[in-house]
Amino acid sequence: MARRISITEQASVKKTINPYSQPCFTAYALNHSHGGGFWMYDHNLNLINGDHGDGSYSYGSFRTHSTSASQFFESSNSYPDTQSDWTPSSSSDRLGGTNSTGYLGHQSLMRGCTYGNFGGWAGSGSSNGRSPRSHAFRECAPLVNETHQDYAMFTQHNGGTGTWLYLGPRSCLQYYDRIHHGTWGHKVNIPAQSSGGQGMYASACYNAKTRKLLIMESDGSFNMRPVVWNNVPDLRYIAHHGSTHTYGESSSYGEQFPAHNNHEGSLHQYFQDSNNCTVYTANNFNTNSYSGAGEANWRCMPILNDDDSITVFHMMPSWGALVYRWNSAGTPTGTAMADSWTTSYGYEQGVEFGYRWQVTSDGKYIWGYCPSYYYQSGIYIAMIRVSDGKFLKWQNNDSTYGFQSAPMGKSDMIFFGCYNTDSGVGAHFRTVNLPLEFAVRDDASTLNLGSHWMNYTLECGHYSTSYPAFIPSLYDTSLFSESHLVPDLQ
Repeated sequence: MARRISITEQASVKKTINPYSQPCFTAYALNHSHGGGFWMYDHNLNLINGDHGDGSYSYGSFRTHSTSASQFFESSNSYPDTQSDWTPSSSSDRLGGTNSTGYLGHQSLMRGCTYGNFGGWAGSGSSNGRSPRSHAFRECAPLVNETHQDYAMFTQHNGGTGTWLYLGPRSCLQYYDRIHHGTWGHKVNIPAQSSGGQGMYASACYNAKTRKLLIMESDGSFNMRPVVWNNVPDLRYIAHHGSTHTYGESSSYGEQFPAHNNHEGSLHQYFQDSNNCTVYTANNFNTNSYSGAGEANWRCMPILNDDDSITVFHMMPSWGALVYRWNSAGTPTGTAMADSWTTSYGYEQGVEFGYRWQVTSDGKYIWGYCPSYYYQSGIYIAMIRVSDGKFLKWQNNDSTYGFQSAPMGKSDMIFFGCYNTDSGVGAHFRTVNLPLEFAVRDDASTLNLGSHWMNYTLECGHYSTSYPAFIPSLYDTSLFSESHLVPDLQ
């Protein structure tokens, strides 16, 4: 009798969770007298969590007034950076500020995660919690073409020695704790490659598709020069397994009694070989012709595009913002955007100020932005397509309100005006299909993000006068990869 052989079907590696059911953002508003709360929405704008507290008139567990409140680690009664009663026009501690949000979440508010489905929580007030987060926001550098956005890259100015590079979790608190209280985790120094070049804050970009790392160097006199490192080791892998690559692999050094330092290990050795990098021509203008502030000299948002061209968004405090570029041959092509208005603050006025950035789930579109007015109101924004460096822009000279945003779906963005929620208006928002907008608009053209607001549809947690905040969620971006979205036709 012949033997019957059954073939067991191989398990698919395709994940079955619907990526659009993951958290996208949380809307937050609070007044210590009336109450408030957190309202979390998914990528289809479905409400997936709500947590609302009372105010002065009852005694619930989530009590937002200090007297007889539950024992939170901080009182929310007197801190503007846990209440939404004020606009950001005159202070840095307002929740609805334009530069309060970024890749790491919100400077003043803790955010929930994918699996907790918990919208967020108030952070420590009176700058105690905001200051550590702000340091991380200042030094977090862009990642593009990265479908697994479960890590972060930070760079710091290290004078003529070069640029400190740190790779680790996508957590501002872990970053701050390690660099200020620990051993800096697995940091390495990237030596300066240009004459007189010095490292900068957050002025780097890792393109995960081309495996190239851009490090921008300043000569200290507002001249910028890009250095592109080729065939870079997998930075995501190092972020999750970094100590062995920074302090030495056991196969090379063994489990020895002597301590190791960050001047050994494969990542350090890679950056010691200047043959691994390409030094571009310095830009053909000094940024101090626009602004003499620290942000203009030591901090910018350079994007290394797929064709090796470079597009830079650069805040010019008390002047405006620029976009300038290099072509694929490494030659500067000058400014493509020079928008200005009035006084604004960069990080030289405090780490909570300066530009911020966010990136779509597929890593193919990124936007940089900063306030156009003093503290955190108004906006300059440039949205960049990573494939070729094409960009769209918008400027809003609003001296009262801030604007916030979050990645949405695969390649989209949701954009918020932090306007008054009084009389049940709720959130002011609009969704932006970035691939479509780039397809139908010319390079460097204006995309007006301040029109066609949707309101009376999304709860913010407060009915009366309030200026809400919006917290970008932490979710599994890899679920928006093509392998999980393309239907199985077999």
